[in-house]
Amino acid sequence: MASRRAIRRAFTLIDILITVVILGILAAVTIPVVSGQIARAEDAAAQATYNHARKAVNIYYEEHKSFPPTLNDDLFIGGKKLHMPRGWQLHYWPANGRIELIQLATEDIDGAPPVIVQAGI
Repeated sequence: MASRRAIRRAFTLIDILITVVILGILAAVTIPVVSGQIARAEDAAAQATYNHARKAVNIYYEEHKSFPPTLNDDLFIGGKKLHMPRGWQLHYWPANGRIELIQLATEDIDGAPPVIVQAGI
């Protein structure tokens, strides 16, 4: 009788398999949701950086009546560097102060030439 209780207290193979299947289903549902949240956060960060750069160029223009030659660190309060999320770029034309926010195609992020997905914001 005592040996039967000891055996019953252990997990069976079926218990472990059911647990693994449930965890797999939860992961399959959760991972796409989380990755979508990350992508939306990166998009918002890129837009915020673009707006920050646009305001800095406008302030510089108001003070100097010309556009800054580059978007260097001195242009921003506290010398903060612009940080673009992975897959985003800012392009700046000093002749007219135009700034474009460009999203690279996913397959082009790791070293290939950029492909414009969104521009001229």
